[in-house]
Amino acid sequence: FHPRFRSNDLRRRLGVAEDGLLAVYVGRLAPEKGIDVALEGMRAVLGRHGGKVSFALAGHGPDEARCRAIAPEGAVFVGRLTGRALSEFYASADIFVFPSITETFGNVVLEAMASRLALVAPDWGATTELATAETSLQFRANDAAALADCVERLVRDPALRARVSTAAFDVAVTRTWDAVFDRLVGDYRDALKS
Repeated sequence: FHPRFRSNDLRRRLGVAEDGLLAVYVGRLAPEKGIDVALEGMRAVLGRHGGKVSFALAGHGPDEARCRAIAPEGAVFVGRLTGRALSEFYASADIFVFPSITETFGNVVLEAMASRLALVAPDWGATTELATAETSLQFRANDAAALADCVERLVRDPALRARVSTAAFDVAVTRTWDAVFDRLVGDYRDALKS
């Protein structure tokens, strides 16, 4: 996952205007993911910023048919993506919308960070280990209006969007397997000294 996978062709296929912004969700389409919060929040954003903001979702799950039925007009569902297609989907976006408070780690959050997206994430749950106040705009958990407010702040303020996405990217590049194992070995060394 990296910004180099950005695709203007994919943006056009998703209906993003030339000077528009693309907000995305990636994950299972299931009730425990808080998908209703994202759909309701993005309905408000699209209602106020229709031509400027597009919304696309990647994923599938048991709630997919219902999500499609209640999604805001213009939302694009691309289904389950893997490999390069998933990398392009992330990198072609500008804003990552993540409503879930049930994550144990939040791989999709780290993938979005590595793609240099501005994150909108809840202020509660394990996701806050990655989506901190520095690397995201946090909204009150389960509050669609607060999610919409965060997205709209990013839409209106390109400098804020750049600052948040850069902070997220800077953290993501430190989350390599080498770094993880270096910390683990360091912890073992510290334990042996005790």
